[in-house]
Amino acid sequence: MTKKLAMLGLTLGLAAMLTVPAWAGGWGRGYGQGPGMGYYQQLTPEQRTQLETARAKCLQDTLELRQKIASKGAELRTLTAQPGADKAKIKALSDELVDMQAQVTKICNEQIAQLPAGVGMGYGRGLGYGRGPRW
Repeated sequence: MTKKLAMLGLTLGLAAMLTVPAWAGGWGRGYGQGPGMGYYQQLTPEQRTQLETARAKCLQDTLELRQKIASKGAELRTLTAQPGADKAKIKALSDELVDMQAQVTKICNEQIAQLPAGVGMGYGRGLGYGRGPRW
């Protein structure tokens, strides 16, 4: 009888030790209420159209540059994965990537600056990556 109780206690203790860490996770950096698209909800339909048009133009104007960034990024990852890779080549490629990303940012910022006051990127409460469940 005591052997059965000992086995039952051991089994329950083991089960508790395995499940408690899963419950202890709590809230983390998941998709929840955080800084996100809340500003978009506060715009009038005309302002939304202006913002969507500017965003589409930014994406179209930077398409070729973003494709080059993706290609150079893959090249950089391949180069860094090789044993004994040339550090000068890695640095040059990394610097080139930073310059291209700065060009994309500059193009999009110039287009955002052309929007009327009250329309543009901002922060508000809405669905975004913030404090939410980690699943």
